[in-house]
Amino acid sequence: ICRYYKTKNFSNEVSSMSKLSERYSKFVKEDFSLKSLNLRDYYASIVSDYTFLPEEMIIIIGDTKLGKTAWVQNLCIHANHLNTLYMTLEVGELQIYRRFCQIQHSMTKHEAIQYHIDNDKKTIEEFRRPINHIKTLQVSPENMCSDMNGDKKQIAQELSVIIVGISHISRSASREYLDIHSAKGNSAIEQKADKIIGITGSRDESETRIIRALGSRDENNFEVMCYFDYNTFKFREAK
Repeated sequence: ICRYYKTKNFSNEVSSMSKLSERYSKFVKEDFSLKSLNLRDYYASIVSDYTFLPEEMIIIIGDTKLGKTAWVQNLCIHANHLNTLYMTLEVGELQIYRRFCQIQHSMTKHEAIQYHIDNDKKTIEEFRRPINHIKTLQVSPENMCSDMNGDKKQIAQELSVIIVGISHISRSASREYLDIHSAKGNSAIEQKADKIIGITGSRDESETRIIRALGSRDENNFEVMCYFDYNTFKFREAK
């Protein structure tokens, strides 16, 4: 079952400048409008393009209970031109579905529950239409892609997809200003990520959240202030 054995390819491929030139020319001429996600399209305060492109891995970091997962869910809903696979490894699929409904329709938990109780199948089909581009999976990437050794950066490159991952921060970083080294664990995250975005704020005292680009290989940084509504899981940009 080894993919290298099947092709009798036991070594890493060396690329010449000529080959890279051909690949790059094809890459820059490609229409990415239906394959990428530009945060500038969703936030008025971002004045320069900040684009998630195929083959990139983007990491979102921040302290516990600041809405990291909810912000990614908001992005998934906005990017309705992309087929999206949402891996829900910590929260159950039914709860994630309900939260997508809450964000899309600005509903509280009880409103979303009551809507599904009160309405028939046809009405609910229309209700969920705006989020039909999203699918969920509860299998760990390491199990699903064992032939790729669980390397998410390699998965992004080989499948030409955008991967957005969420990482907790270290205990010491929760008391300091976030930077690219604040992610919990070893330095692999900041080394392999193409973009690192941090979310900061006070989970107990305010709904205000600062979303900031902490590091990028070749994009300008940005900073956006948002309000996070705990009841609907919706992020709204502050004017």
